[in-house]
Amino acid sequence: MATLLPYLAAAAGTLFLAGGWIWFALDQFRDGLWLNLAQPVAACAVALFGGTAYQYFVEGAEKRVVKKLFGRYVSKDVYQQLLANPNLAELGGSRRNMSVLFSDIRGFTSVTEKGNPEELVAQLNEYFSRMVAVVFRHQGTVDKFVGDMVMALFGAPLDDDRHGEHAVAAAIEMVVELGELNRKWAAEGRAQLDIGVGVNSGEMIAGNIGSSSIMSYTVIGDHVNLGARLESLNKDYGTRIIISEATLSLLPAQFETRPLGEGVVKGKTRPVAIFEVVVPSPLHAAPQEAQS
Repeated sequence: MATLLPYLAAAAGTLFLAGGWIWFALDQFRDGLWLNLAQPVAACAVALFGGTAYQYFVEGAEKRVVKKLFGRYVSKDVYQQLLANPNLAELGGSRRNMSVLFSDIRGFTSVTEKGNPEELVAQLNEYFSRMVAVVFRHQGTVDKFVGDMVMALFGAPLDDDRHGEHAVAAAIEMVVELGELNRKWAAEGRAQLDIGVGVNSGEMIAGNIGSSSIMSYTVIGDHVNLGARLESLNKDYGTRIIISEATLSLLPAQFETRPLGEGVVKGKTRPVAIFEVVVPSPLHAAPQEAQS
């Protein structure tokens, strides 16, 4: 609504002027004085039409782009900020200091081979709904889903001075939320899931990337690739959340972390220092196992 106020004020002013001139012209007509009524009113109509056209074709176009790109991928408060000022997103591309999060379900391929397709899709949608809500709660943006992987951004499209802290807090809550889902699924006799999460921070290029017909807001760069590599290292280390040294440097002392040494990451010529964020297991004993 705030974005419409300047236009609404101008429209109200134009109508007020037109109405005032009509009233004045009619008042003078009663006194026998003829005034030019058509041209001033036509000028006001042209001005009002021009303002409406500008609102729709120029300002409205920017908002439609924002709505298309971010309507389902950011929280409501972030979405409203972007609608109010589309320039904040810098869709043309910009370098940002930010954090990227990758999460992936462990062993989901084997689960899909055994389960009912409809039930698996419903379970996956329930999982994604919880994970998206977690990302939104920590001021993140859901970049994309690739199979059972979630990619989320912190510090884009809006700046966030605490992007590293928010990304790690989101990773921890993802595991906690999955634990609650697993408790429910175990009681229903459904398969439990486990996840691995990787978080990296640094300078990345964010913008509207794609072809002339299909485009999406995403990030690219070496730090993005490292974030994805960190997530895959969870399999080798038996962990659930791995972060880089760059992300660790952004965290307050409240997070429990453990150094894992230097990991060999694909695409890197040198090993990189990696750290585990310690979290409880999201897996629960099945009801029959708990009773035995």
